[in-house]
Amino acid sequence: MDRVARRTRVNRIPQADLASSIERSVQQRTGYKIRDLRVEIDTEGVRLQGRCGSFYSKQLAQQAAMDMARDVALTNEIEVA
Repeated sequence: MDRVARRTRVNRIPQADLASSIERSVQQRTGYKIRDLRVEIDTEGVRLQGRCGSFYSKQLAQQAAMDMARDVALTNEIEVA
């Protein structure tokens, strides 16, 4: 799917609603192990930011976000500390 189609998919759902839904899904899937979680949505796609204690939690967060926003570019900037 090209970038134009991805932008269209992100714009179909109000960004605030989608960001809130992704945040809830990430926190539930990871057992609330992502600290300072931020979900940003723009024309480039979805960006996850925050901190966690393991790469496993980071991967779970990414999968949860991908499940909520299919066919949209995802950038996972969650730091493992």
